[in-house]
Amino acid sequence: MQRLLIILLLLIVTILGCASETVKIELNGPSGCKTFDISKEVKSLRIGYSDFTYISGLDLLPQLKILDIGFMDEFSDFSFLADASNLETLSFIYAKLENFNFLLLLPELELLFIDDCEIKDSHEIDLSNNPKIEYIRIHSSG
Repeated sequence: MQRLLIILLLLIVTILGCASETVKIELNGPSGCKTFDISKEVKSLRIGYSDFTYISGLDLLPQLKILDIGFMDEFSDFSFLADASNLETLSFIYAKLENFNFLLLLPELELLFIDDCEIKDSHEIDLSNNPKIEYIRIHSSG
């Protein structure tokens, strides 16, 4: 049976007043491209259970502070995080991490959670561009 593609986008939005403007976020992967209309006001985004390998449009979410990426077997290139340089919290669960170079793209990062991920390069983590980092959790049940 072909792998079931499930996209879970959990948006936690605090909006005061009328409906806000939306922007298009694009997820690309082996099974194609999907586009989602998301409020510019979104502060938290969770993406998981899919075979997408790249996200574009995060630069259109200026208030995005929290990004959760989970159960994403195909992800390994996190250069798209340069578009989300305002992130304060980043978490991964059951993902593949080639290295930790993506941390250099996130100067506002305060919290980093890495749970049950496959880490290929476990060398030193360079936090030289992360002066606000307060907490890092790397956990493996295996």
